[in-house]
Amino acid sequence: MLPARRDLALVLVDAQESPLAHSEPYGQDDGIIRIVARGHVTAVILLGHDTHTLTVLAIAYAGSA
Repeated sequence: MLPARRDLALVLVDAQESPLAHSEPYGQDDGIIRIVARGHVTAVILLGHDTHTLTVLAIAYAGSA
């Protein structure tokens, strides 16, 4: 498995388990739009607290050496 793909999978699983503990505010801390990062991948996520959902809004890939 490619390292970036693995990093994205792990960071999203962590965010599903405990969204606020495994993410950082994206802009103003509204508890809804958050950022998660690991290794070569950063993603912006939208948290649906009432519906227990997580939506990926953007993914940035830094590449690998």
